[in-house]
Amino acid sequence: MAGRTTSPDRAEAEARAAGFTPKEPYPGRVLDLWLLVCSTEGCGEKHLFKLNRIRNGERCTHQKMLRARRAAERANRPKCGTCKTVLKDGACPACAEARQAAEEMRAAGFIPQTRYPGRFTASWPQKCAECGQIRRTTRKRVKDGNRCTHRVVAEPPMAPPWRTAAQLVPPRQGGHGPIIGRTQPAPPHHNAEETSRAKQDPR
Repeated sequence: MAGRTTSPDRAEAEARAAGFTPKEPYPGRVLDLWLLVCSTEGCGEKHLFKLNRIRNGERCTHQKMLRARRAAERANRPKCGTCKTVLKDGACPACAEARQAAEEMRAAGFIPQTRYPGRFTASWPQKCAECGQIRRTTRKRVKDGNRCTHRVVAEPPMAPPWRTAAQLVPPRQGGHGPIIGRTQPAPPHHNAEETSRAKQDPR
């Protein structure tokens, strides 16, 4: 490994000349990873570099500074007061698209119930201007020609108050639940004439 080693003082001098500050002692070989920090004011990004990469001209790209600069630029851009979208040429593109989508829905016979969701295929609640029914459709379906069918959805009928067989059957003796499928025999039916005859003839 002759020619691959460098003294710590020389390695540190090369790192500082390249714009880095060592955060740990030099590992001893030019092919070993070395924790360095960019010494450029406002950057301070950490790197794991090899000394031979620094000798080959690799430097910090100041991505941390660029990210902070882009974030500051985005924060300072003028935004729409309604939807907080960044203005383009002084106008809000999102609000312009929402107005156009609402006009398309009204032309198709719908009244938007909420703000445009922002996607062409997103579900959007509408009220039919003719029948008053609330429909959920998409901008794409309306553009393809779908319209309200004016069909009133009736409420399901109430279930009859019939009791099930388990409710009609008495519980099994012993507390083990009802005997499904079996019923008690009905009491004998006697009319008034048979009852009076039985009283007169005790036999």
